[in-house]
Amino acid sequence: MYFSNFLSSLTKKNNIPILIYLVLNVFIITWIFYALSSSDSTVEPNFWGCLLTSIVIYAISILIALSPIGEWILRVQNECKKIKRKEQIAVIGPIFNEVYAKAKERYPDLSDDITIYIRPKSRKKDDYEGANAFAAGRRTICITEELLYQPEDQIKAVLAHEFGHLAHHDTDIILVITVGNMIITAIISFVLIISAILKVLFGGMSQSKDGGAVGVAGLIMTALFTFVINLMNRVWSQIGVWLCMKSSRSNEYLADEVSFNLGYGVPLCEFLDAAGDYKAEGLFAALASSHPDTDDRIARLQGLGCEYKKSYGK
Repeated sequence: MYFSNFLSSLTKKNNIPILIYLVLNVFIITWIFYALSSSDSTVEPNFWGCLLTSIVIYAISILIALSPIGEWILRVQNECKKIKRKEQIAVIGPIFNEVYAKAKERYPDLSDDITIYIRPKSRKKDDYEGANAFAAGRRTICITEELLYQPEDQIKAVLAHEFGHLAHHDTDIILVITVGNMIITAIISFVLIISAILKVLFGGMSQSKDGGAVGVAGLIMTALFTFVINLMNRVWSQIGVWLCMKSSRSNEYLADEVSFNLGYGVPLCEFLDAAGDYKAEGLFAALASSHPDTDDRIARLQGLGCEYKKSYGK
């Protein structure tokens, strides 16, 4: 069901660039496997075989990315931790439960075990992320510690917005791009390293000392090649996240509408005006929002009937 929802979301007009990106992923993986088989003189390269292998492996990576394992990996990547401090639980616990109950009543398909996590303040002096949050998969909402310092009704509004993303399955594609690509890179890196080690071992036993030295040199080259693949994957994944953000602007408006429908339209506008158009760096910021223009978001909420007006002058 969850996998079928993901496939159906790819057919949406605004997700066509993402679909093209995923297809390109398959052909990139195919090229890597084809290049690997071509480098081995004992194996006749077969493009269609490599393509089929790539499709199967990529499908497996997507299934893992959309599973609880994928959500866990994303939480680890973004340093999201379980909330343990009593004072933090005392603040966020009742707020989260209230908004969760409202969202569940309106969207009964929401998971029954959604958990809230926190990203602690960075210890780096110049690293400031601001009050923020993001949703992932079916059961994860992660907030920054700074959000706890906001007025209670604004925290509720932000959480309602994130429940909107979960209700609409907006974060599935980001999981596939970030976690899925990482899994594929790990598989390719593993194949490369094991292949190189086997060549060194068997080459060293069956060839001269010079042959063994060549094998070690090949192992070093493989390690460098693996490093390059990992670096390229990071860049390629960021491109995918950027495409996802560009295509998901409408998702942000819909999540805002959920917050409004749950009764938090005015505090959401207040939060957006206070936050302005600040953009944090890194994957967490990308996951948190596609950052449509603040005035556009507030105007949309006002169009829905939100009675919010910013005070100017005296």
